[in-house]
Amino acid sequence: MNMPNIPQHIEAYLDKDLVCECGHTHRADIKRVIVSEGANKELPAVVRQLGGSNVVLVSDEITYKIAGENCANILKDAGLE
Repeated sequence: MNMPNIPQHIEAYLDKDLVCECGHTHRADIKRVIVSEGANKELPAVVRQLGGSNVVLVSDEITYKIAGENCANILKDAGLE
């Protein structure tokens, strides 16, 4: 897919090779993006939909305090560690 010149919905970029005018091909190996209030509650279902059973949660100290700890607890409570 050629890199669009106008803004597109985020899903237009996910998990696709994007040919850029810079001459390189870029790729976002991201399967799913959820932007909504309470999206963290959807984590267990998304992990399972993508075939996962183990999760690596990556954050810095600040992000962990803001959302990471809550996400870790949601995943743990769902049996995904």
